[in-house]
Amino acid sequence: MKALARPAIRVRKMHGAFKSQFDNAPMKHVYRPSVRLAPSMLTKALIGFIALVCVSLVLATAWQMNQSRRERVATATITVSNIVLAAEQQAQDTVRQADNTLRDLVERVEHDGVEGPQQARLAKRMAQDVLNVNGIQGLFIYDAQGDWVANSFSRGIQLKNNSDRAYFVYHRDNADESIHIGSIIESRSTGDRVIPISRRINTADGTFAGVALATVPVAYFQSFFKRMDVDDKGVIFLALNNGDLLARRPTLAALMTTNIAKGDLFTRYLPYSDSGTAVFKSVVDGVERIYAYRRVS
Repeated sequence: MKALARPAIRVRKMHGAFKSQFDNAPMKHVYRPSVRLAPSMLTKALIGFIALVCVSLVLATAWQMNQSRRERVATATITVSNIVLAAEQQAQDTVRQADNTLRDLVERVEHDGVEGPQQARLAKRMAQDVLNVNGIQGLFIYDAQGDWVANSFSRGIQLKNNSDRAYFVYHRDNADESIHIGSIIESRSTGDRVIPISRRINTADGTFAGVALATVPVAYFQSFFKRMDVDDKGVIFLALNNGDLLARRPTLAALMTTNIAKGDLFTRYLPYSDSGTAVFKSVVDGVERIYAYRRVS
């Protein structure tokens, strides 16, 4: 029994020795670094953070706005380009059909004349052509003096003279046999505003014998323009090479006397390119727009 007691006492002494060692040793503390900002510094830091966030938001918003604007401009450019292509096609088709009709009439007159029964047959044919060809309101044949010889409105001869018309003077003074498109005139048969499309008629030796005329109502193009997808501030127009307007949406009260030759389109763009897009102010209303333009061949 005594042999067993000694180790127990030793253990207690060892335990006591260990306890005494820890109790007498100085305690060591582990510190975690911490900084406490003064109120003024904290305020400045918050202000700086808020300013940074605000500036970042402003920059991001400005970038988005710029990106959005560029996207809108790109979309608008595509839209106006498609619209001008459709308008060009409409103008080409109208002029081409009118020209084909005039070619046939000129050939008939130069070959068969307009005397006697031929005059009635010609007037009947012209009336039928007006019904069959879109855009043409009237067809007319004038002799070398400008007198009406035949027309699509009546088989009889109308006692009117058109020798004062610009298209008649042009064909009389020029041997050019190509098609001629004139400025808007007021029709003497209907009172409507029309676009004159004409060809020269010659005798067998090439002498001037008269004019074949087709009239296209301005309202025909105006109606087509109204169907185009253009907002209230948009503009579509058709003009001659000299700047005279032939049709416009929205229309103008002074359409017959409006010329845009001094505008940017005719002075800055068309002289260097037959087609394209550009941003400029209208010479008519002063509004800046994105324009697409094409010279109708």
